[in-house]
Amino acid sequence: MRYQTASQIAIVVATLAASITCGAYQSWAEELCPSEPTLRSVASTQHTNISFLNGRPGIVNVFWIDYEGRRHFYHSLASRESQSFDTYASHPWVVTDASGNCIGVYFAEVGENHIAIGN
Repeated sequence: MRYQTASQIAIVVATLAASITCGAYQSWAEELCPSEPTLRSVASTQHTNISFLNGRPGIVNVFWIDYEGRRHFYHSLASRESQSFDTYASHPWVVTDASGNCIGVYFAEVGENHIAIGN
């Protein structure tokens, strides 16, 4: 799927954001890995926070996707470890296994964003 306009991206982000449960860890968006090459952060002034909990048995890596679609490494999470990151609403994040294979694509939304990987 290729997103051509900001409004199309906003629709996808809004749809995915509806899946987030504030204050609880929610697992979602794993089917979006094929979309990773089309992802880009878009300008936003809405500061937010996103946290990841690694529910898998091995290490996972967390990446922010920049405005040109490049991964930027943020943190490795051991099994059962969690970490929070400051970000902006609508920014995409990718979680990979230790080999760099995409596990899931996640979008930050305004408010608390808690993502459980592998649960």
